[in-house]
Amino acid sequence: MKKKFLFWTVFVLLGLAGCSTTSEPSYYTNPHVIEVEGTFDRIELGEYELVKIDDQVTIKTSDQEFVIEFPFKESAIQSVALSHDEQFIAFDVISEAGVKIYVVDRHSGEVTNLSDDIGYEYDYAGYEKPFGIAWAPNENMIAFVGGHHEGGAVVNMYHFDLEKAKQLKGVSQIHPDIYGVKWDRRAERVYYLVDSFEDRNMYEVFSTQLEYEDHPIYEKILYGGQIEVVAQLEKELYGTWFEENGE
Repeated sequence: MKKKFLFWTVFVLLGLAGCSTTSEPSYYTNPHVIEVEGTFDRIELGEYELVKIDDQVTIKTSDQEFVIEFPFKESAIQSVALSHDEQFIAFDVISEAGVKIYVVDRHSGEVTNLSDDIGYEYDYAGYEKPFGIAWAPNENMIAFVGGHHEGGAVVNMYHFDLEKAKQLKGVSQIHPDIYGVKWDRRAERVYYLVDSFEDRNMYEVFSTQLEYEDHPIYEKILYGGQIEVVAQLEKELYGTWFEENGE
C-alpha cells in the first residue's frame, strides 16, 4: 500500500503546480443525475431505462439494450449520471468490495470500470453521493473520486474521446478525505471539497486547472495543472457546498 501511494504522489505532482487563492467558483450542474435511495427495480434517466435484478442491471434505450453484471449480488447503485450528449452513462456501485464506478458507452456497449481499469483497484466510499462522479458540461470527460479506505482519496479524470496515452488522470493531491467533485461551466476546472490542512474546524474548496501540453510523440497531453484554494467553509456549513447549483 505504501508503494502505491508513493507512486500516486509522484505521478500526480508531476503535472500539478503549487496552491494559491482565486475568485469565487462558478459551478456546472448536470441536469441528468439521480441519487438512488435504497434499492430499486426500475428507474428512468433521460432516454435511458435501468432495470435491476439481483446482480444484473439492464440498460435500455429506444433502440439498444445492455446488460451489466456486478461481482456481488448485494451490490447497490448509489447514483447515476449521463454525459452531456447522453452517449455515456456512469454510476457508482457499493458492495463488499467498496465503491466501484462504471461507465457504459451506448454506441458500443463497452463497459469501463473506472475504479479498477483507470484507477488502482479503488474502493474509497467517503464522498457524498451523488458527488463522487461528475461529467463535464461540454465534453465526454468525467471526474471521479477514488482512493483506498486506509490511505486517502484523490480526484481523477478520464476523457473518453482521447486515447489513454494522451492524458494523465490525476488532478489532485492525495487528501485524507474528498467529499465531492464538481466542474466549472466551461470544463476548464475541477473543484473538490476537502478538510482544511491548517484548521480542523474548516473545509476548503480546491480547484485544478485542466491544461494541454505539447508532447513529442502524442502531440498534446491533457493533464491537471495549477491547484488553487478557491474557498473556505466552516464545518457547520458543510451541506451548503452540495446545494450550490450552477447552470
